[in-house]
Amino acid sequence: QAAKANFYSAAINDSTPAGIMEHVGTIEVIQDWDSVRAALGYEKVSFAGISYGSFVGMAYAAQYPERVSQFVMDAVFPHGMPDQDMVTAQVAAANRLVQRADAFCLNDPTCPFHGQGNGSVVKAWQTVLAMAEQAPLSALNCGRGKGCNSPVTARDLQQGAAVLFNTIPDFPLFNIGLNASLNGDASIFAYQPDVDIRDTVFSPLVCSDLKFDENLKTFAGFNNLSVNSQSNDPLHIVYSAIWQYSLQCSVWPFSVPERTALPTDLKVMWMTSDFDLNLPTELATFAWQQAPNSTLVIRHGDDHTSILFPPPAATAGDVARDFLRTGVMPGAREDDQVTVIVPGRTRGPVPGTYDVPTGAVAGDMSAVEKIT
Repeated sequence: QAAKANFYSAAINDSTPAGIMEHVGTIEVIQDWDSVRAALGYEKVSFAGISYGSFVGMAYAAQYPERVSQFVMDAVFPHGMPDQDMVTAQVAAANRLVQRADAFCLNDPTCPFHGQGNGSVVKAWQTVLAMAEQAPLSALNCGRGKGCNSPVTARDLQQGAAVLFNTIPDFPLFNIGLNASLNGDASIFAYQPDVDIRDTVFSPLVCSDLKFDENLKTFAGFNNLSVNSQSNDPLHIVYSAIWQYSLQCSVWPFSVPERTALPTDLKVMWMTSDFDLNLPTELATFAWQQAPNSTLVIRHGDDHTSILFPPPAATAGDVARDFLRTGVMPGAREDDQVTVIVPGRTRGPVPGTYDVPTGAVAGDMSAVEKIT
């Protein structure tokens, strides 16, 4: 907390114009948006809010419902969801992604564990983590001046897995990293300080909007968010970005609005993918359930966000674009690529990790392998 408080103090002192850091939250952003709308002479606006843009977009819709035309919220950061529920959902999502890496391996002949059967990647993860708990692992490509730390601890492994699964999970790289770790080189999972430096840009935006419970300012309260998620964490991932935000925001020096849910009767399209780590699919369900006239579009596959994915994973995005263009909500639908749940229906459980196809059709991409 002291380090983060020092960071905020330095950023506030170095920012121009003076005092701007107190006014970078959603309240100011939606006022700016409406000023732009008025300047352009529009009576209503259509909007696609992606990731944190969904949080801001729903705030705009709640403040100016008469201005809303077609609104799509893709990869939803909901208003008013309890801290514990969000952390628990994100830990569960990380566990699902280890299983998705296993499912990917079953269909990937280049995977080091291909041919070893269902569960081989999960077993490898458990073995490597147990090894690191006994003693830190060597990282042959890391060390002083190399941008990553050596040796690799169990905590590094857990956070490294979250990094590899973040936004667009790289299953081939994760599987290669596990195999290399089993054979004496855990470099792929090594801690990289520059990742934390980049993440600091986001914390002032989140902390301007999210008022965390007072008890989270204590170590016991902060730690309990993780402890209370353990039933959803059989693979002991532990790390959750939302959990970390509660720490980063515990020393935010400015006042923050109370967190409240934003139920709405507007016809909004909510979008999610089955296996999103950044903003798990449970978060979209929470928001959609407060909007009885809305439609939920579920892209079957991996990754964070859906609307911008190219073919062959573009089906859900096409559904959203059709709505933005025509204003006509899609009818109920369920197939291998997308499920559309219309008003009045309920959502079932998240699909099984081995039941959803892998590969390009699921949005899978990799830095080390061309995925088809």
